[in-house]
Amino acid sequence: MRLAPLVLAALVGVAGCGGASTDAGTIAAGLGKEGLPVHTSVTYTAENDPEKLLGADDGYESKVAFQDERAMKKAGGAKKGDIREGGIVEVFPGSSEASARIDAIKAKLNASKQTEYYYIWDNVVLRLSPLFSEEQAERYSAALQKIVG
Repeated sequence: MRLAPLVLAALVGVAGCGGASTDAGTIAAGLGKEGLPVHTSVTYTAENDPEKLLGADDGYESKVAFQDERAMKKAGGAKKGDIREGGIVEVFPGSSEASARIDAIKAKLNASKQTEYYYIWDNVVLRLSPLFSEEQAERYSAALQKIVG
C-alpha cells in the first residue's frame, strides 16, 4: 500500500472570500449523505481539543473526527478521534487560515515521518487516514467539493 501523503490544493476564490457557511459537523454529515460510511466519533470543543486551536485567533471554528469502518478495520484499536480511524473535518474563518493549517500539518508530518491525506476547499480542511486507498481518499475529496463547492 502506498502511504505517501496526497495533497489536493483546490482553493476556491481569492483572499477575502467568505468561505463555506457551515460547520464541521454538517460537513461530516454531508459526507455520509454522499454515500461514505461516516460516523462522527468526536465533536471537539475548546475543552477537549488536544491541539487547543478551536476558537484561537489562527485556529478552526469547528472540528469533528469521524470513523469509517474501512479504516477502522486496519487501525487496530486506535483511540476515538485518532485520524487513522477515518478522518477529521476542520472549518476555519477563511481560506488563509485553512492554508496555514495545511502548511503546519505538512511540517508536522515531515518531522514525524507520518502520513495522511489532506485536502483543502476554501476554508475547510479535510484530513484522512493514511489507511485509505488513493481511490477512497479521492472519493472523500469529490464529496467534499459537492458539499462546500
